[in-house]
Amino acid sequence: MKLTRLISVVLLCFLANLSRADVQPPNIIFIYADDWGWGDLSSRDHPWLQTPHLDRLAKESIDFQQFNVVNPVCSPSRVAALTGHYPARYCVHQHFATPKSNHERGMTDWLDPDAPTLPRLLKQAGYRTAHFGKWHLTNRQTEGAPTPDAYGYDEASVFNGGAGWPSADLHAAGPDTVAFIRKNKDKPFFINVWLHETHLPHVPTVESMEKHKHLDPQKQVYAAFITDGDNAVGQILDALQAEGLAKNTIVMFSSDNGPENTRPKPQKEKFDPDANAKGYDGYYSVGDTGGLRGRKRSVFEGGVRTPFIVRWPGHSPAGLKNTDTVFTAVDLLPTLCAAAGVELPADYEADGENLINALKGKPVVRKKPIFWDWRGKAAEPDYWPRLVVRQGDWKLVMNDDASRAELYQISEDWTESKDVAKAHPDVVGRLTKLAMDWRATLPTEPDPDCRSTQADANPQPNSKSSKKTTPDEWTAERTQVLSLGKLDTPPAVYEAEGYPGTEHIKAIYFDALSWKGKPTRVFAWLGLPEKREGKVPGVVLVHGGGGTAFKEWVKKWNDRGFAAISIAVEGQIDQRDPMKERSWKRHEWAGPSRVGIYGDSSEALKDQWMFHAVADTVLANSLLRSLPEVDADQVGVMGISWGGVITSTVIGIDQRFAFAIPIYGCGNKASAENQYGRALGDNPLYQEVWDPMVRMERAELPVLWLSWPGDKHFPMDCLAASYKAAPGARQVALIPRMRHGHGPGWNVPDSYAFAKSIVQTGSPWCQQHGIELSGLSAEASFTSMKPLDQAVLVSTKDVGITGERKWIESHATLNKQGDLWRVSATLPKDTTAWFINVRSGELTVSSDYQEITK
Repeated sequence: MKLTRLISVVLLCFLANLSRADVQPPNIIFIYADDWGWGDLSSRDHPWLQTPHLDRLAKESIDFQQFNVVNPVCSPSRVAALTGHYPARYCVHQHFATPKSNHERGMTDWLDPDAPTLPRLLKQAGYRTAHFGKWHLTNRQTEGAPTPDAYGYDEASVFNGGAGWPSADLHAAGPDTVAFIRKNKDKPFFINVWLHETHLPHVPTVESMEKHKHLDPQKQVYAAFITDGDNAVGQILDALQAEGLAKNTIVMFSSDNGPENTRPKPQKEKFDPDANAKGYDGYYSVGDTGGLRGRKRSVFEGGVRTPFIVRWPGHSPAGLKNTDTVFTAVDLLPTLCAAAGVELPADYEADGENLINALKGKPVVRKKPIFWDWRGKAAEPDYWPRLVVRQGDWKLVMNDDASRAELYQISEDWTESKDVAKAHPDVVGRLTKLAMDWRATLPTEPDPDCRSTQADANPQPNSKSSKKTTPDEWTAERTQVLSLGKLDTPPAVYEAEGYPGTEHIKAIYFDALSWKGKPTRVFAWLGLPEKREGKVPGVVLVHGGGGTAFKEWVKKWNDRGFAAISIAVEGQIDQRDPMKERSWKRHEWAGPSRVGIYGDSSEALKDQWMFHAVADTVLANSLLRSLPEVDADQVGVMGISWGGVITSTVIGIDQRFAFAIPIYGCGNKASAENQYGRALGDNPLYQEVWDPMVRMERAELPVLWLSWPGDKHFPMDCLAASYKAAPGARQVALIPRMRHGHGPGWNVPDSYAFAKSIVQTGSPWCQQHGIELSGLSAEASFTSMKPLDQAVLVSTKDVGITGERKWIESHATLNKQGDLWRVSATLPKDTTAWFINVRSGELTVSSDYQEITK
């Protein structure tokens, strides 16, 4: 009797456990790579990349070949995957950067923690949830950002998190996921595995580099990095198999956007402060779009169509290539909730749709259109669209005001090479209205509760300089300014008679834009080095207020091996006007003169001085690079004072420049506590159109920001805001006692050393690697191609405009540790601002300018 009863109890327990196993919802693992191209898989016949683990996954999965993310860069793409909503609904338009940069781009500083999220919905249904790898739903320089648990995660280990968060190792996502699987194998779990591969900087392991040593260095680095990502996938698949979980786990692999652009030349090293890592630069970014048009930052297919491989044993047919279903990132939340048996909240309004039948291999016709709202890089030929809609097989791409539109039929034209807008005006009209109506539903202002408390550390324009208009009101003007970058045809050139030159330096005029109906020309000095072998680098030189085209400035660059053209941007020549003290004569083909501080803002945009000054600079670039003696890929730009303002403006417009050197001049001047702030605080045209910050994210070239702490015209905080907003490699040089003027600007050796390092190596010779402050202990580190011989702390106890403060130099300790030069110093008590200078002989490099707020 006892034995019978025991057998019955055991049998009942067995049946109960079997019943629970039958109804246990599937585990879900979402592997999200970074900048991994649609064609970066050996299963897609890549000629030299090897992805054996992903190939294994693909053989056991459905390979969805029309999967789209809804933004071509990281943060907004990830917001969509997490929430099932278009990221613009949360004012996440581009990647999360510093709070100041976010605010200037109309963004929050983090994803709203009250937003519906997939991990929270699954956790509420009994899932264990985790996030490993990249975060980037805020920024490493942002204080007060919500941590992952606020979004529904039980466990997390991330990099690219908020300020002060522990930063996970870039290669730890795979092992962390394996450990979580083993620990939670008896419960349903959801894991986001957001890999670093293949984002910059490339940090491949030694083992993977050795495996691909047979390839050339460019391919070797990328192939090794791909292998590291593929190996992480293999670790996860092996762990599921070992724990007996493979049959009840949905595994998905995708990428947040298309591959990064390939830089033309290698740089020595790239450091990413957000990932807290250094490695190989964009020269090694040779990702494959599979023939699709565009890359990262483009809303053409190459920027937004990414791999999407889904394995769900017993549900998803193995080895199926689905080329028909249009699947998007906003569909993930409703689809995966359906797979898990989780009912969506009654108040949840999905932007995507439940495509679970597609996961089961059934044919699905998408009902909802797909929208893209892009507010980042805008350039020809693949980055100009701002608003995009796809409905069915039609994809319409437009600029902001729909004055330009192109239509593509995707199933017949994956490469988007045949614009059929003229043949289908009815489709264009219908989709244009659909897109415009959708955009009207988006918020125009970010939620203030999702803004950092760092307002003092990242000062915003004062109240009178706040932007008072919606972004769309200035679209046409911004587009018109960007069009100046298309002035790539060399202008006609004429000899300027009566100016004593040399065999190598000549005075010229060149044709410029018409002004108020009359043709104009620009006076310039053009010079080539006397001694040269082969093609030489070049530089466009732009004077400041009260200046002209200086022949001696050209000679200084010629003597250092550079071709140079120095232009006069106010219609003047190189002769004094006897009727006007301290003024230069204007010639008969002159365009507009500068009117105060953007004092001609009421004029038509094409008649304003800055419009013509930028155009003159672009045309000078086109002229210089057209000379047979000049290397067209090695032409930079340098400007002093107002020329520095023009330089910091033009680098966001003409992306052909190889390097830039703005001296004193910068952007963000509406926030300055001086004449610029007073003049521009109530000038919306400057704030919305002319402020260099409007386009600074396009300035991907190396830039030397050269000034001095006593400059009363361009404060240090405005300068710092400018260089922090530019994504390219930067070098900062704040030289005490330098003074303000043309001579001080071109006499210091720093500009020439910077330019030479760029044309010779592709990188600044010295860059800040890191900076931090603990109490009064300041530390900074630098990488340098030259030996450093001195370091000094520069600080002040004063407040107010930086140019009026007293700056004190004090002792700092300089040590070489491996590849880094480390500097430590103790701040004087009551310090309000500081930076560290290091020197190599006569050359100066500065750390980032730091304000201390109480």
